[in-house]
Amino acid sequence: MDQQVSCAVDKDMQVDAGLGELDASLSAEPIPGSSSEGQSGEGSKSFVPDSLPATAADTDWREFRARLIASQAASTSGRSEKQDGSERSDEADEAAKLWAHTIPLPEKGCLLIAHPLMFTSQQLYFAQSVIFLFEHSEQGSAGLILNKPTQYTIGTMSGLEALCPEFSDNGLFLGGDVSPNSMHMLHSHGELPEAVEIIRGIYMGGFDAAKAAVSQERMPATDFKWFTRYSGWGAGQLQRECASGVWFTAAASSALVLQQGCADKADSGREMWHQVLNLIGGDLAELSKAQRGAFDPEIMGNSAPPSENVEDDGS
Repeated sequence: MDQQVSCAVDKDMQVDAGLGELDASLSAEPIPGSSSEGQSGEGSKSFVPDSLPATAADTDWREFRARLIASQAASTSGRSEKQDGSERSDEADEAAKLWAHTIPLPEKGCLLIAHPLMFTSQQLYFAQSVIFLFEHSEQGSAGLILNKPTQYTIGTMSGLEALCPEFSDNGLFLGGDVSPNSMHMLHSHGELPEAVEIIRGIYMGGFDAAKAAVSQERMPATDFKWFTRYSGWGAGQLQRECASGVWFTAAASSALVLQQGCADKADSGREMWHQVLNLIGGDLAELSKAQRGAFDPEIMGNSAPPSENVEDDGS
């Protein structure tokens, strides 16, 4: 994951001041160039359910695919999508916006979920990580770790507090191990000039317009998620790692990707890893359950897995 790739959104910001302090705190070790080894996984099987979800001309194909899979799962289990014939509550509507399902291969806009047995001794910031893939092509892939908050906010970073005081309270996430001086901003505001659409509902870039919108109170600062660095793979590298079981691949809703959870460093982002696996369900939900049990303090006498017992590893 040390390969740099050309990214349309890597032009967001380049900053030098303050990130040296962050580099020292992360204490990241050299990155091996070869792909990791792991266990192989099985891809999703295709299916044709008895009925198809309704679509419109502007339907997001990713949401349609998710509804198709949910419809097939409900049909298989005999469940109805309606809840006792009653209207859904606001809480249920919000929960419905959070979805994830497996896909057989990585694609632009998907999630990579680290296998729990990977990254236990090296590249610890990737342990139980959830990565949003914002670039994927024959030339390579790039993504941002969604669930690795640092102890910093924008306002505590030398240079950044003057450059963008509007975002001073925003937490700073570690996006990966490539391009130490880069900053990236993830959001849902496609109306911002120079914002680049990754998939429907998720954008990067448009810093100047975002800064003005927050300053004028037209948008809340919490709509924007900030990252330093990104994760990169060379041509074919990510495909090889997925084939060897290093990563699970999943499509997910924009609401799940952009949620402001995991801003607390206390859980090292592990809750989002469990959240995604449980939304996917099936064997991966069982894996989440087993992983929680493996570190049950009443069983193991240890309150945290190895990935949480390492100080300043960037997680």
